[in-house]
Formats: sequence, structure tokens, C-alpha cells
Amino acid sequence: MQWINDVLKQYPDRKAILNFHEYLLVSGNRSPIGEEIFQKVVEKNENVFLVLSGHYHDSETLISEVDDDQDGIADRKVYQMLGDYQGGPEGGQGYMKLLHFDQKNNRILINTYSPYLDDYNFYEPDEYPLKDELVIDFDLTGKKNK
Repeated sequence: MQWINDVLKQYPDRKAILNFHEYLLVSGNRSPIGEEIFQKVVEKNENVFLVLSGHYHDSETLISEVDDDQDGIADRKVYQMLGDYQGGPEGGQGYMKLLHFDQKNNRILINTYSPYLDDYNFYEPDEYPLKDELVIDFDLTGKKNK
């Protein structure tokens, strides 16, 4: 975790997406190691906005608000997502989360797709919101190199 913190502090102006094997549980809560990562890495680095994970067979989304300047008002949202479909039929039928970065409209569109079935959404979005589809409004403007 120290290495991750060092890298994130080295590039404070870059938006950070972290990816771990284990982080969220099927309950939608953080695992014990996920909670440790959240407290020791995610909360301490203002550039972290998205944490992805697998390991547990499910799809969950947890959105946490973080008060970076300790003034009692949340300064950022951290989106934490579990995506592991291999517990489904035929080992998950190839379902995977896709992240589409729409820089023109400052948003990230997330959906789930199976190239094996040529089908979107393992879970029905109307019945299970946030399982397979999510739109994150987020400033995707990059800094210009000097």
C-alpha cells in the first residue's frame, strides 16, 4: 500500500482508477482487505475516484463520499465496483464490465457485455439497478503538457 500511495502522490493531478483482485463483497460492502485499502489508500489520495475488483461472483456498486478537507462536506465520490460473472452459466458466458470514457460530455458510461452471446447486461437493469449499468458524471478534462 505504501507503493500505491507513493505513486498516487507522485502524480496528484492525474485521475486514478485502482483495480484489485479482492475489494468488494457480494453484500456490496468492502471486504476486510478492501476496508484497509479504502482507509490507507483511497481516502488519503484525492485523485482516486474509481476502484474495480473481482474475486467474488457478483456485480455490485458502492458509492462513498469522501471529505478530503475535513470540513464536514463531501468533496468527492469514490465509485467502487465488483464485477465477476464466472459464477453464472458456462463460467459467466464471457460477461465483463465495459467502461466508455465520454470526454466530450465528461462522463463514464459503464455497462456489461458478453461477446460470447453478443448480449448486454447479465442482470436486468430495471430489476437490479447499478448491477450492470452506471453513468458517472466526472470531469475528464486532462491537463495539457507543457
